Amino acid sequence: MPIRSVACALVAVAASVPCLAGPLNPPGGPIAPTNKTLDEVEPRTPIGPATTPAGGGAVFEINTPGHYYLTGDVVVPALSSGIRVNADSTTVDLNGFRIVGQPNSANGIHIDARFATVRNGSIETMGEQGVLNENLQSRFYDLTVTECELIGLEAGAGSVVERCVVRGCGEAGAFTGAIQVGSSTIVADVYCSVSRSDGIVSGSFCIFERCRVTGSSGTGIDAGNSSVFIACETTNNLGSGADVGNESVVVACISRNNDSWGFVGSGSAFDVCRASINGLDGFQLNSRSTATGCSATSNTGAGFKADSYGAMTGCVAQGNSEQGFDVGRGCVLTECLAHDNTLEGILTISGGTNANVLIESCASTDNAGAGISAGNAAVVRNCSSTNNDGHGILVGGASQVVGCTARQSGLDGINAGGDSLVLNNLCDSNGSGAAIEVTSTDCRIEGNHVIDNMQGIVSAGGSLVIRNSASNNAGGNFSFQASDLVGPTVSGSGVIGSTNPWANFEY
Repeated sequence: MPIRSVACALVAVAASVPCLAGPLNPPGGPIAPTNKTLDEVEPRTPIGPATTPAGGGAVFEINTPGHYYLTGDVVVPALSSGIRVNADSTTVDLNGFRIVGQPNSANGIHIDARFATVRNGSIETMGEQGVLNENLQSRFYDLTVTECELIGLEAGAGSVVERCVVRGCGEAGAFTGAIQVGSSTIVADVYCSVSRSDGIVSGSFCIFERCRVTGSSGTGIDAGNSSVFIACETTNNLGSGADVGNESVVVACISRNNDSWGFVGSGSAFDVCRASINGLDGFQLNSRSTATGCSATSNTGAGFKADSYGAMTGCVAQGNSEQGFDVGRGCVLTECLAHDNTLEGILTISGGTNANVLIESCASTDNAGAGISAGNAAVVRNCSSTNNDGHGILVGGASQVVGCTARQSGLDGINAGGDSLVLNNLCDSNGSGAAIEVTSTDCRIEGNHVIDNMQGIVSAGGSLVIRNSASNNAGGNFSFQASDLVGPTVSGSGVIGSTNPWANFEY
């Protein structure tokens, strides 16, 4: 049957069915409420001497599960805590009021139970901790904790801490934080400032979101292993900004103006993070760490210091007082920029040690040392080094420099150790050294173009030198040794007369 016919039939059937509705006139009699009261929905108990009398060293003690709330401020005398919770699954709503400690008081809230919830109020000037809780899976929301002598807010494993402010807490010299949380805890939208210890200290497997820590006497955030950080900021701390532990993930975080390192991690992944004006390195990346799209600016140490087998992609190091990138054995740098650093732009293991690094599609400009400096067994490919005060590209033995540009270096454009391959590079206007110099034997120097340098291509002997072109190098275009194997040098202008495919050219 056509769709239009079906639709018409349905309309006809619907029109034939009578429509029924309730009466329009309300019943007689007084109007009575039909909804439940708040206490009927969730029974709530006011905290006071009649319902939660003193006990357990506290002004108020809760021994029965339920939902409790304050009706006014609580002043806590010496040697006492404010509220003690002994019952599992208890909620304490401070209801916007304060718990205020007198001199030599104990804890604001002492929780000796599981699954507690505390929310919506302030805890101030306690002689010990603002919140003492070492038990599992508690919840803390919308709290302000200020000027407590020890830990401001403590949460056991599996807890949640959200929208809290902790200021002026922490024990000086102790290995604790103003905020201390157990493993597998979520810490979100938390502000921690001016602590006398570390800011936030956590166990492993924690999640930190949109947290800010500033002015701590130690590390801003000192986290356990395998944690996650999203959009956090650590500033003006006397230790490192954030020590993220091992195997952690750090995304869109900022570490600025801390007295030690900006970020510290081992085997961790940093994505789109920024470290600036820190007292040591911007990023201290221990073994197997990665950094993607990160920047390190104006740090007193190196921008990025990476231990062995790390990887950096799309990172920028600018204006640091040591190297832009200082990386160890087996590291990989791809599409990175080092600019205006006080020492080398990119430094890997130097001397006789095998670096085994790969540096690809990177740029190094305006650094006071070498543009790129690597040890033995390095691969430098498709990189650019411009206007650096040392060598443009310096590699040890058994290395490759392929498809690179070295311009306006203070020393050699490319300087390579023995057993190296120097292939298809452009060296232009390098100052007091050579365009390309190999310092030992058994190298292959092929397909390079060298112009306007102090010297052209300089071999130490015992190398293969073929298919290069050179022009206008002040101290000579080619400096070969008798032990070199070289293609014939074709000089002059006009039509090329040689048909030798291995010829070197000068013009």
